[in-house]
This record gives sequence, C-alpha cells and structure tokens, in this order.
Amino acid sequence: MFATHPVVEKIGKMNWTGNVIPTNWFRNITFANGKPHFVAITILAEIVYWYRPSIVRDDNTGQIVEKKKFKDDMLQRSYQSFADQFGFSKRQAKEAIDYLVQRQLIRREFRNVRSFTGTILNNVMFVEPIPENLKNVTYEEKEMDVTFSCAKKEEATFSTSSSVQKEETDTAESQNQREQREEAITFERKTNTKIKKDYIKNNKLHHDDGAQDPKDPIAFFEENGFGTVGTYIKEKISKWCRILSEQQVVHAMKRAVEYDVKNWAYVEAILRNLVHQKHKQDVCFKEKHTKKVRNIIRKEPVPDWLNSNQKTWHEPVELEEDIEKMKRELEQRLRKYGYRKTKSLA
Repeated sequence: MFATHPVVEKIGKMNWTGNVIPTNWFRNITFANGKPHFVAITILAEIVYWYRPSIVRDDNTGQIVEKKKFKDDMLQRSYQSFADQFGFSKRQAKEAIDYLVQRQLIRREFRNVRSFTGTILNNVMFVEPIPENLKNVTYEEKEMDVTFSCAKKEEATFSTSSSVQKEETDTAESQNQREQREEAITFERKTNTKIKKDYIKNNKLHHDDGAQDPKDPIAFFEENGFGTVGTYIKEKISKWCRILSEQQVVHAMKRAVEYDVKNWAYVEAILRNLVHQKHKQDVCFKEKHTKKVRNIIRKEPVPDWLNSNQKTWHEPVELEEDIEKMKRELEQRLRKYGYRKTKSLA
C-alpha cells in the first residue's frame, strides 16, 4: 500500500544507492574555526560506503549473508582517485585524508603490491575506518559556546555542555546577552570603506576607531589559538604585511591552523617560501621577456691595395701619331677597297 502523497509514492519507487552522510558529521568533522570540512566529510562517506556490507542471498542455503565490496583485506584507493571522483584537487584529497588520519577516524597504510602483469607497485595506499571513533562523531553531538567581546577580541573558547545544563542556564538574562553578542558580531562584520582605504594607505594593522578588518592578521592570530600578540610578534606581522600583503599573511596562518601547527615560526616559514617562489617567478619572467641585444661589429681583413697610395692621373695623354696622319691612312684604306671619297673626313 503506497503513501497518499503522489511525490512520496514516486520517490519510494526509486532505488537509491550511494553514500550516506550523517548530520552530526557537519558539526563534529570541522576545521579549527568550527566550519565543516566538506572534503574530509565527502571522502569519509565514500570510505564508509565501501565498508558497508552488501546484503546477498546464498544460492545454496537461501540464507541472507553479508559480503564485503572490496577485494583485499583493506580498501585500496589513491589520492587521485578520490580527486577525480568528486572533482577535488589531489592536494585537497591528501590534506583531507591526513586530517581524517589525525582525527583517528581512518587508518592508512602504504604497501608494495604486485599487479596482474607482475609489476611491483610501491607505496600503494590502503584505508580503513575506525568504527569506535566513527561512532562517536556520528551519534554524539558537540555543542560549542563561543564567547565574544566587543571592546577587545579574545581567543574563542569552546566548552561542551549537556542539554540539561543548557536549559537551566538559559534564562532571560542570558538571552539578552546572546542578542547583544549577535549584534556585536554583525556590527564587526560590516566593512567601512573609508576606514579600509585609510588602513591600506597607512599600512596599519588596527583601525583608528578600534574596529578591525575581518582579514586583520593580528585578530586572526589571537582568535585561532596562536596566543597573545606581543610587541615583537606585532612588528614581525607588520613587516611581513609590507613585504607581501595582509591577505597572504592570513593565508599562511590558515595553513598553519589546518595542519594544527599554531606557532609563529611555522607561519614565518610559509611566508619565506612564498617570497622565494615569488622571486623565482620574477627571475623567470625577466629571463623570458628580456632579450640581450649584442652590437655585432664585423671585422674583415682589408686588402693591401685599398690602403696603398693611389696614383692620380693628371698628366695629359700623349698621342704617338698625328691626327692628320691617321686620316690619311684611313683614306688610303678606303680607296684600296673601292670606296670613293665623297667628302673629307671630319
């Protein structure tokens, strides 16, 4: 008997297959700032799918048995296969799996295996979920109480509290405080164009009115557990903001948070690497677009006769015979061959 709703009936007739993502994963599998790690969640759901047994009926006994979907004792996948399947980059897939291993949600092994052609393949990755820890992130809900201060941003602190304690302390006064915090958060997220222009112009890390840019490196440093910013660290951050930019400094801090290495030395190493890469790109660009023009001067041997003193012929040509004598000889030749003299030769 079908449901009375027509759309429900049509959906019920479809055979749905694929990954299942519990809602609690978006609360428990997160970055350090509390935002869901979507790449890690997607890859974990794919791994769990392969470890969910296939329900089949035995042909001989007729009993329903459970069988695994993969061939070996562990699931064999590569970073690139996850990236190609879900449209991630290989780097994103590797960082997500590193995160899952660090959270002890999966176990990873690298083995040397022999292919069907007999070739030895090195460092082939095998993954396997850890059921106990997977159960915790699936069925236990993590509650976070984030405290903010309008006068001065302090490091966000997370505390787990039960639903009973939350109901007991959820009074009218706490609701008013929560509303004030929400208003303060909304106010700080607004961008003042004039302040932002002055900030960029003066290369300052704090605004004059006390409001801070959401991308302020000092605010990010304190909010994400690096520690309190002293004079020395503040000068270091200011220096790197002048060398690169504040966005790149914040990006380096984000990388440190993702790898859970919250110290300034690691952030500064990332920034030095960025400067090295930038310098290398500038050198390659100059070498590619700069052409060295050489003034080629051809040097060939000069013949001796060109440098020798040339004679100038200023002397008049002396004729050996007289012109009249030449005329007479010509007339004699003409008469000899039968030419008659009609007029004198001029």
